[in-house]
Amino acid sequence: MSVAKSLPPVAVSGAGVSGLGAAWELTCAGHAVEVFEKSRGLSGRAASRSKEGCRYDHGANYFTIDSDELKELIFESLPTEDLIKVQGDIAVFDASGAISPGDPSQGTGEKWNYRGGINTIGKLMAESIGLVVHHQSRITGVRCDEENGQWFLQSMGEHEGRESLLEDGPFSHVVVSIPGPQSLTLIESSEFDEDLQEQLVSELEPIEYASQFSFLLHFVEDISFPEHTYALLNVDRGHDISWISYENGKEGRIPDGEHLLVVQMSPEWSFSHFDDDQETLQAGLFSALSNVMPNLPKTDWIDSQRWKFSLPQSEALEPRLASLGKEQGLWLTGDVFVGKGRVGGALERGLQLGRELAAWLED
Repeated sequence: MSVAKSLPPVAVSGAGVSGLGAAWELTCAGHAVEVFEKSRGLSGRAASRSKEGCRYDHGANYFTIDSDELKELIFESLPTEDLIKVQGDIAVFDASGAISPGDPSQGTGEKWNYRGGINTIGKLMAESIGLVVHHQSRITGVRCDEENGQWFLQSMGEHEGRESLLEDGPFSHVVVSIPGPQSLTLIESSEFDEDLQEQLVSELEPIEYASQFSFLLHFVEDISFPEHTYALLNVDRGHDISWISYENGKEGRIPDGEHLLVVQMSPEWSFSHFDDDQETLQAGLFSALSNVMPNLPKTDWIDSQRWKFSLPQSEALEPRLASLGKEQGLWLTGDVFVGKGRVGGALERGLQLGRELAAWLED
């Protein structure tokens, strides 16, 4: 009997691209995997939604392909029919709202996405390997049965008409793939080797993430966006807005004659306004937007998204910490090991961890 068939499945907490990358490599190596995700979707902050005929990305805006393993995954292993290049350059603006061409050496790489939304990447990965995903399952803790080395996941769910503590398992290993502050809370609420728990807590405690608001502005009148430009980036970090992009630069997203802007606010603005009501938020949005794009027509509709844990603000964790608990069966992945909110980097980190865990299981 093979090692893969003799072991309980591996559990992955979090269906962001990093967790899915780990699940991909493990499944391709012949190991059973089950993914637990608190939301109804896949791909984490590589998120997309639809409204009134428009399809748009309200988290990450695109991804780059900067390694051979990502090229193999995107261009060879996954279907490419829906894959698109984002059209246009990235210009910059400063604290005063003045727009200027971007640095020719920066942002010139190919920007990739899918017609159906950036979250298509996670959907394709899961479908291609028949991945088992438990949606709307928020893991609150993990428990290791030290007698047999098996792991169990604890979550709050409804049982016989009332909320109860539920437990799934057994699992041979657990991969935690959620933002650093959530990983810290999960590990603090868990039951496993105390020395390992203390080490992981000490490494995760200093990690900080920025909050961020994304606003989606729809127009039926023409808007004046710089020619040949896909996005405007605030480079001096002195403006209340960090990013403005023109979603029409993505093929097949916005109906003809309509226009959609993605406006992402700065971490500082987002933190200070995180609990404001919609009226206050929109007033602040348009006040900030007025000196970058002063002649915008009236919006037809507005959508928004609060991201509590949007962008890592700390130095990336050392890769060795991802497998610090391998002897016990606990692994970590995610953009906390990248130090930036980058889809490609988080996905690549997950693929690397999945290969490392698969090799460990075969050893």
